[in-house]
Amino acid sequence: HALPADQANFAQAGMEATLTKPLSFKALDDILRRFTNKADAATQPPAKPHTGPDRREAARAHLAESIGPERAPQVVDRILAELDDGLARLRDMIQDPALNEDVARLAHRMAGSVALIGFDDIRESLNRLETKARAAQSPDRAGLADHLAELEAMAPASSPEVHP
Repeated sequence: HALPADQANFAQAGMEATLTKPLSFKALDDILRRFTNKADAATQPPAKPHTGPDRREAARAHLAESIGPERAPQVVDRILAELDDGLARLRDMIQDPALNEDVARLAHRMAGSVALIGFDDIRESLNRLETKARAAQSPDRAGLADHLAELEAMAPASSPEVHP
């Protein structure tokens, strides 16, 4: 993964593009299109972004293609269980400033997992939590707690939306 400052440094060094974790279908399509058909890239419309329920559906379809349709729901259930467990662990950890780096690492790992099943809003929020935890030696504990409460409200329960 690369932070925006890292990407700026890469560009200054001559790198024309970067893909950061978690990869999105749109970003990959755009980069591939840009570098495989440079002459045609300006005339081709950008790839349609996968967002919201469409992104979740696309992510689940990709997962099912990768590991099989019978295993995909099990993986989704496991990721959701790990999300619940991770949020509870974060709730305990944010109380101790000495655990900021642990908070950041856990948020990063969780962000990658939920991206796999298309929960980009939760991924983005976990990425912001990671950044806040790493931002200072002693970030605002109340601010971290508020951010975590927002995350908990976003977390899905096992429902038809999760398993259509």
